[in-house]
Amino acid sequence: AYFQPVYDIEDGIIDKFETLVRLNEGGRVISPYFFLEAAKNMGRIHDITLFMIKSVFQTASKYPFVSFSINLSFKDFEDPDFLDYVQGTCEFYNVNPEKIIFELLETDALEDLEASAKAVNSLKSMGFSIAIDDFGTGNSNFAHLMTMNVDYIKIDGRFIRDIATNPTSSNITKTIIQFARLVGAKTVAEFVGDDSVFNYVSKIGIDYAQGYRISRPVKLQKIDDLMQRDFRSELPYHKEC
Repeated sequence: AYFQPVYDIEDGIIDKFETLVRLNEGGRVISPYFFLEAAKNMGRIHDITLFMIKSVFQTASKYPFVSFSINLSFKDFEDPDFLDYVQGTCEFYNVNPEKIIFELLETDALEDLEASAKAVNSLKSMGFSIAIDDFGTGNSNFAHLMTMNVDYIKIDGRFIRDIATNPTSSNITKTIIQFARLVGAKTVAEFVGDDSVFNYVSKIGIDYAQGYRISRPVKLQKIDDLMQRDFRSELPYHKEC
């Protein structure tokens, strides 16, 4: 498990981390770009999800005031024991479920929207938060958000990368922000790579920024360093108090 900080633009702090999987092979750290497709073809993606859940709960037990997000696929809900595993692992490590965010990946079509919504609502009833990842592309649509009552909307990086120079990306992002406010969800800008992008997403009202301008994903041992950094002095824009 590697951890990428999610920066709270209004408060100027790091209190959330997205957890990302990496493969360690002989001391080399390998990006999921090079192994997730193989894992999918072998039918092992769900095993990776279960491994990451255990790893994140272990970490969360050491950082009770920090939120951690975990990526899920809707296909993970096809495991009849999945929800029991999540709840049991959370209780075993004595983790506050309110500090765990499950990010749903909409790369696969929803074959059964009703069943998926039921599973999401079960997680929410346990106290967990829900985010829709890469919103704005693929199978994402506003109806899914209405059905699932999500807490966070992570705006797809392809709209964020060039948001400062591309009016279409800017308009799509602003529309998502308006909708998020209507349904009471917080927004996260992914792929915030430089000062111009950070400035832009901050000024149009996005709640959180994530990307290389804040930090690359880091090992567990680097979490403390990131939380102690003074990002307000490093980043170019902050909302008025």
